[in-house]
Amino acid sequence: MAAAEEPKPSDTVQALVQLLRTRSAEEIRERMYDNPPGSPWWSACKTELDVRNGEKMAAALVDTSRILDKLKSAAEHLDGLTDKLVQTTNDMAAIVKAVKGIRPQDGTHNLCDSRRNHRATLLYCVPVLGQTLATKKTSAVNALASTKINITS
Repeated sequence: MAAAEEPKPSDTVQALVQLLRTRSAEEIRERMYDNPPGSPWWSACKTELDVRNGEKMAAALVDTSRILDKLKSAAEHLDGLTDKLVQTTNDMAAIVKAVKGIRPQDGTHNLCDSRRNHRATLLYCVPVLGQTLATKKTSAVNALASTKINITS
C-alpha cells in the first residue's frame, strides 16, 4: 500500500512545473542550479525553461515570417518601380537622341551637334527637350516620389 500512496516521479515533476509557471526565469535558473541534475526540481526547472524558450522561438518565427512577407512585397514593388524607371530612362535616351538631330527653323546648322557653341546648344536643346518630356508621362519618377514603404509589424 505504501507504494500506491507515493506519487510517480513524472507526476511530481509535472506538479513542480505547474508551480514554476508563475516564477521568473531567473528564479527558476537559480533553483535548477541549487538542485542536482536528475532530481525532480532540476527536471521541472529544465522543463519549464525549455517550454518558455520554445514559446519565445515560436513567437520570433511568427514575427520573422511577417517581416519576410513585408520585405518580399517591398522587393516586388521596387522591382516594378525599377522596371518603370528603366523604361522611362530608355524613353528619355531616345528623346535625347531625337533632339540631337533637330535643326533650327532657319536651317543654317545643327545647334545640338555643335561642339564649339555649348551655350547655344543648351539654350536651344533644353527647351525642346523640356517640351518633349512634358508631353511624355514619367510615371516611374512620380511613383518613386510618392512611394512609402512601411516595414513594421
